[in-house]
Formats: sequence, C-alpha cells, structure tokens
Amino acid sequence: MTIYHFGQALQYIRDGLGACPTARSQIETNLLKLAQKKFNAYFSEFEDLRHAIAHVSELWKNVQNFAKNAITGHISGSIQITAMNASVVIRNNLVRRKFSTTIDKRLVSYEISAETLNKLISVKNEFYSAFRPAEVYLRDLTRKDSKTS
Repeated sequence: MTIYHFGQALQYIRDGLGACPTARSQIETNLLKLAQKKFNAYFSEFEDLRHAIAHVSELWKNVQNFAKNAITGHISGSIQITAMNASVVIRNNLVRRKFSTTIDKRLVSYEISAETLNKLISVKNEFYSAFRPAEVYLRDLTRKDSKTS
C-alpha cells in the first residue's frame, strides 16, 4: 500500500503543477519525468498489487472472480507450485522477504527489503531535486518581498 501511495503522490504532484505557474517555471520537469520513469521501472506492478491487497474480499467472493484471478501452470521463485489442470490462488503470501499475491491470472510480488527501500529513496531524492531551483527562487522572492515591506 505504501508503494502505491508513494506512486500516487508523485503523479498528483506532477498533475498539480499547472496550478502554480510561477513555481512550475522554476521546476526541472525533466527530473520529475525521470523520477516517475524510475519508479515505474522499479515498481511496475504497484497498482495491481495494491488492488489485490485492498480488494481481496471482492476478488475472491465467488467462483467467477476466483476463476478470473487464479493462476495455472508452474510458478517459480520463492513460491514453487505446479498445478496441472487446476487453478491456484495465492493470497497475501510472505515468504522470507517476498510478498506475493495473485490477480488477473498473474502472480505479483515485491521484495520487502533494504534494497526496495533504497529504490524508493532514490526516486524520492531525484523527484525532490527537481524542486531545488524553485525552492531557491521562491526563497529569494520572499526575501525581496520582506525587504520592501
């Protein structure tokens, strides 16, 4: 859920910049785009994973939904399953540091680790760096206004 909310915050901030044309003109939008691309590359399934967690009761409430979200075949990684002519559901499974769940006939997962945290911090730092010129500009503008008052 945190990864999802982090991704949403990045997008909401980018979407809201149009309401602040003075500040926006000072923001390095190329860095915002790079941070968003990096986030999407690191956490490509963040929306599906959030949906599977937040709506778990809806996804498995009946046989039809079970069939839409279950997987078949061989799954490898931290979870080893082979299902011949059977559907399998993996719900909110944590093995070692890997959280996994199934949705839309796919297994989605993320590593809960220092490396994942470092990826989030890296994206945050790149995103924040885009605002440094605006920070300086607005601070100087505020200083000028306080001197003329």
